[in-house]
Amino acid sequence: MNTKKTFLKKFYELIMTLLIVSVLSFVLMKLSPIDPATAYAKRHIGSPSPEQIEEVRIRFGFDKPVYKQYFNWIKNLFSLDLGQSLSNGKPVWDNIMLALPKTLSVVFFSAILQVILVLSLGCITFLWKSKIINKLINLLCLIGVSIPSFYIAIILLDIFAVKWDLLSVAGNIGITNYLLPAITLGIFGASFYYPLFKDALDKENGEYYIMFFRANGLKEFTLFVKHILPNSI
Repeated sequence: MNTKKTFLKKFYELIMTLLIVSVLSFVLMKLSPIDPATAYAKRHIGSPSPEQIEEVRIRFGFDKPVYKQYFNWIKNLFSLDLGQSLSNGKPVWDNIMLALPKTLSVVFFSAILQVILVLSLGCITFLWKSKIINKLINLLCLIGVSIPSFYIAIILLDIFAVKWDLLSVAGNIGITNYLLPAITLGIFGASFYYPLFKDALDKENGEYYIMFFRANGLKEFTLFVKHILPNSI
């Protein structure tokens, strides 16, 4: 029952968050000094006439009140119609499907990097009881979650693409195409999850069954590999 209530609560919070974000998006677009119909017409026509701009306005429904635009968008959303992109004029679904494989690839490589970093750093600080190493890693993690990801991306591009010329800013092929984005996301993720994993290791190390095995002479490394590490993960 508690699990059901928790799930319903989280689902409600998700729906409310999406609702608020979508409403704010429509309101901010309305408050923007840039007219979307004019911007779209200039992007795709060049030097549009007032009639052409008005045609675009009617075509996308910008002539309607913002609340009607929003409810039309909600209605189309339930039929999985996300409309047409104002940036390139293509259906939004086509843009999503075009970007989805690359996005999932970046997330996949980023997740692998996070797992490697978190497990490695957690094992090092747990097995190697060094206060200096522990404080240094905690400091690096604090820096990793504090620096914006876009700034980390700029630094990585400057180092690996500009100064060292190991990667290009664009046009990489294979895994190198996803390397810098994955590292950018991986640094933040590893910095966030490392303290959680380290706390899990320390908590597991203090359990009664661990003390029992230790009192019966089980070697520390065996105890760590067979019990503490898998349970903490």
